[in-house]
Amino acid sequence: MYRVLIVEDTDAEAIALERCLSRYAGEHSMRFQTRRLRSAVEFLEGSHPADIVFMDIDLPGLTGMEAAEALREYDRETPLVFVTNLAQYAVHGYAVDALGFIIKPVAFGDFSLCMDRVMRALRRRQRLTLTVPTRDGVRMVAIADLAFVDVRGHDATYHLADGSTVTQRATLSSISRQLKELGAPFISVSASCLVNMAHISRVHSDEVNLSDGSSVFFSRGKKRAALERIADYLGGA
Repeated sequence: MYRVLIVEDTDAEAIALERCLSRYAGEHSMRFQTRRLRSAVEFLEGSHPADIVFMDIDLPGLTGMEAAEALREYDRETPLVFVTNLAQYAVHGYAVDALGFIIKPVAFGDFSLCMDRVMRALRRRQRLTLTVPTRDGVRMVAIADLAFVDVRGHDATYHLADGSTVTQRATLSSISRQLKELGAPFISVSASCLVNMAHISRVHSDEVNLSDGSSVFFSRGKKRAALERIADYLGGA
């Protein structure tokens, strides 16, 4: 199941999108869990985890483009699609890595083509997985879902974005090597913790807030290098 967030202030347009999603799901044997917000302000005020975001631009208060810019400050991975009658803003979508623009009124043909691109992007992300041997058998952990890893004693715990955990006997250095080989955007914030930069929601002077609601703390020796890497990553370097 994929979590879909629709940010749209007009009821009729939100319903049209939901119908397109329902039809697409039926034609491709998929399931979507849909949530709707009515403003960019509401979008930015809370935590709204999603696999796909459909964003109107002409929203009350802050625009959808402003909300997208704020989103990309801490999340450069989630597929973003603008759904709008403001076609002149399409070129600006590249600045926030939008996967597409759908012009209102939404036609299913245009929606379907855009969703094909979105699903290809999601599948590319999902192919990056870790094989984690546990006491109960082998678990496949998608790197895109992994918020952070910490080690206590000989037990390494993988903390997923949905709040669940997976534990194995391993060292942090061995996990770090695996993640580096896969090109995953993880950093060491302390001698016992690796953080997925794609899940960072806020950085403070001594700690990092993550998309699953967790906070992890910098150690004195790791802090400077970690902050530099986070700045590079969030800045698009």
